[in-house]
Amino acid sequence: MSEVTLKGMTWSHPRGYNPMVACSALWKQRTGVAVEWDKRSLQDFESFPVEELARAYDLIVID
Repeated sequence: MSEVTLKGMTWSHPRGYNPMVACSALWKQRTGVAVEWDKRSLQDFESFPVEELARAYDLIVID
């Protein structure tokens, strides 16, 4: 059986990134599903179309 890995995007601040990484580690232990998180600045979120992010990522955290 192959391992499932999801791609996630969140904002590049410890409040946005660190909890996602911590939760993802617990989620992988429980389910075997990994989540790899990328991060970008809030300004990048404002200037980049959400539709394009949605096509590229399985999970997006928007604050």
